Amino acid sequence: MSNTNCHHESTKNCFFSHIKKRFPFLLGQRILLAVSGGLDSMAMLHLFLETREKLKITPVVAHINHNLRTDSGRDAHFVDNFCQEHDVESHLSEIAIDFWTQKKGNVEDRARRERYRLLEKIARKCRLASIATAHHRDDQVETVLMRILDRGTGLQGLGGIAEMLERGKYRYIRPLLPFSRKQLECYMTGRPWVEDPTNGSTDIRRNLFRHEVIPYLEKAVSLEVGGHIAQLSDTARDYNEVLAVALDHFWDFHRHSPQTPDYIFDKKELAGYTDDFILSALAHLLRRERGYTFGSRTLRDIVGFLRGASTEVAYDCLTIRKYRDKTVFRVGAGE
Repeated sequence: MSNTNCHHESTKNCFFSHIKKRFPFLLGQRILLAVSGGLDSMAMLHLFLETREKLKITPVVAHINHNLRTDSGRDAHFVDNFCQEHDVESHLSEIAIDFWTQKKGNVEDRARRERYRLLEKIARKCRLASIATAHHRDDQVETVLMRILDRGTGLQGLGGIAEMLERGKYRYIRPLLPFSRKQLECYMTGRPWVEDPTNGSTDIRRNLFRHEVIPYLEKAVSLEVGGHIAQLSDTARDYNEVLAVALDHFWDFHRHSPQTPDYIFDKKELAGYTDDFILSALAHLLRRERGYTFGSRTLRDIVGFLRGASTEVAYDCLTIRKYRDKTVFRVGAGE
């Protein structure tokens, strides 16, 4: 057996074991795969196809055309043709061109939410509860380093990309997090994918870390830099899981009823919590209910509102109202 075939079988077997161990609820189910046509997502699609019979998992493909490049239709055609050739159910959607001309809010945050919205629209149409994205170990390392060096971060930020994320009715999973890009490249030897030409541009912050910062650290400090950062991220996520259980109890205790999105507090109780605790608790609530949280500046603005005299404020999906002796948090649908 050739070296390439050995790596191919090894990656496939590791993926099979990883899915059985970490995502047993997927066995025998259908799952929506977010497939761009690039190396990472095509590797994920191939792995699900190669383990389909043993795992009894049926992949359904979703491709989102971002309309950021004049040739982005090429990627959609590639994914669509591949799915037709391999008898895989597929669904194509796109972000409207005028979306990118809107000025309100942070563009990256809005684009992420729009991707979520479109993926969940497809999942709802297909009656699927689980959505898989192709983030791998190198993405994890880049994410953690960017959080540390760009703006500073805490325990939650060190956890990086979550292996599994509940967002409303949908569960997002990242089945490739244990695998490096080099492993995926080796696995994809001889298989086609499409390369986004912007991936090589260091004008994009993530690409700068990928092509310059991390290679420099590996050369100047240690070739194991990536592994050490990934290990730190794993440890942080373990601690975060413990904190999440405590914060779930905190919010559930204050929920008006299981059927409503309202959380009710005595004003005196809120006044007794530190600003940092409220920041962490709010971030957890938003991640739990909406799958994302606000930036630190917005969260601090909310704390400022709670300490101030104003009686009502709305931030996207979160509305807070103050009454004489109560404060009510409501998490809605947002944009």
